Amino acid sequence: MARGNQMARQWTVIQALLTARTGKTVGELHQMLELSCDKRSVYRDIQDLEAAGFPLCCETINGAQYWSVMEHARNPLAVPFKVEELIALYLSRDRVSDLKGTSIYKELNSLFTKIKAGIHESFYDYLEQSGPVPMLSFKHSYGQLDANAQVVVNQLEGAIQSKRFVDMAYYTMSRKAETQRRVAPYTLWLSEGEIYMIGYCELRLEVRIFNVKRIHQLIVLPETYTIPDDFNLDEFMEASFGIYQGVETQVKIRFDSEVANLIKERVWHPSQRITEFEDGSIHYELTVAGTEEIRRWVMGWGDHATVLAPVGLRHEICQMAQKMARDYGQLG
Repeated sequence: MARGNQMARQWTVIQALLTARTGKTVGELHQMLELSCDKRSVYRDIQDLEAAGFPLCCETINGAQYWSVMEHARNPLAVPFKVEELIALYLSRDRVSDLKGTSIYKELNSLFTKIKAGIHESFYDYLEQSGPVPMLSFKHSYGQLDANAQVVVNQLEGAIQSKRFVDMAYYTMSRKAETQRRVAPYTLWLSEGEIYMIGYCELRLEVRIFNVKRIHQLIVLPETYTIPDDFNLDEFMEASFGIYQGVETQVKIRFDSEVANLIKERVWHPSQRITEFEDGSIHYELTVAGTEEIRRWVMGWGDHATVLAPVGLRHEICQMAQKMARDYGQLG
């Protein structure tokens, strides 16, 4: 994760130099970005960026070194796109709708606007009337951000970039209660049309996952934090079946022959193991962090799936199935 922190910091330095009208010293960059590292780290970042080929230049004035981005690099890149490449990119704009409210979406939207301007008007009208190309179409996500969540995302982006703590009121759906928390926001995570913040929660004393739609009254604090060197985001999320965390649990499910091939043709989880039987059914085993999401997934397969283990998950699904049977039975 330390390498990830360094890359994020270097990206912040580049952004600062691109937007600065004049050159900046290492000290000015360190103060302006309010970085938690020391000045020597910023200097090493600049050296690494130079070595990687970024067009930086240095000018010595009154004994001080001022760094800036070369003028030619501030202008739009002359990249020779083919017309079909531009069209393909423009038609993929629906796939980034889940990112609305984030700085990434703003930049992508700006790119799509420029592509639109570069496509002949008559051909653009044809594309809009025809819809996406026949070989590929997308479904809009349900998880759009409201105005409050967009403000929260923008605040979190700034806090993550400057490594600052946030104070927030968070509504927990399971407890149906709101709690005040101080959190070190590590990153934002997109999953199934929802944006989550992953960070260290001082209330629970562990890294937690927060749905940004349930964050209220967020305040970015002046105090800074450092992400532990032993924290690895990929490892942290690896056991999750979706986004939620919990106690690691071994789950075993029987799928009948009617849906077995549908299960086998996808990798649903990196830990999955499949045993096939002569009647066409399969036993599907995996280890997940918490069972909430896999419970919903299993129930989505209806009577084609049966949980064999653990007993607790099997009992939960049994209770839910009995309640559903009573509710439907009352309808007559």
